[in-house]
Amino acid sequence: MLDRIFDPENRFWTFANKMADLVVLEFLTFVCCLPLVTVGAAFSAFWRMTLALVKDEEPRIFSGYFRTFRERFLTGTAAWLAHLALTAFLLLDVSLALGMGTVAGAFLAGLFGALLLLLSLAGLWLYPLVGAKGLSWREAVTAASLLAVRHLFSGLLGLALLGAALAGSFCIPYGVLFLPALACWGTARIINRVLDRNETAEPPDDPNDAEGAL
Repeated sequence: MLDRIFDPENRFWTFANKMADLVVLEFLTFVCCLPLVTVGAAFSAFWRMTLALVKDEEPRIFSGYFRTFRERFLTGTAAWLAHLALTAFLLLDVSLALGMGTVAGAFLAGLFGALLLLLSLAGLWLYPLVGAKGLSWREAVTAASLLAVRHLFSGLLGLALLGAALAGSFCIPYGVLFLPALACWGTARIINRVLDRNETAEPPDDPNDAEGAL
């Protein structure tokens, strides 16, 4: 009994190791996001490594992350800037519509808010497509938009998991140490399941490919 409990290869310890890897990935992503312009590349690298962890591919965390960060830098940055520009545009539209103070303004605010939600759903798919599937930013934007509509429930579930983890991190003592990792794990399982059925993306790269690794 004790042998099974303390066996490092049992399911509990295997899952705990993956959670520890995810915490490391989150820290790397936080640091790499600090210049702001690098957010797209950081998210792309994060999701590539996270999706590989969920698939039990045992990627090399540090070398794989920074190799993906470097390889996807231009594509991820272009995707991020496009995503950021559209988000800012829709937020401005919502603000202007609410400022009208009329029924028409409220209707327009609701319409722009719905578009903002769809854009957030597209963002959930955008960086995994860039990072794990190696699509160009234009291909990734198109595919992410289609996935946001076709897999609305899956996208909403993923956003709900990430949002709940973010809220819980502020409300639960030390929640930031494990809630985001759990939410990213659950979201990655959702993304993997959808992308595995999606025929618009190329097969994922091997995260353990040593070529160009740091």
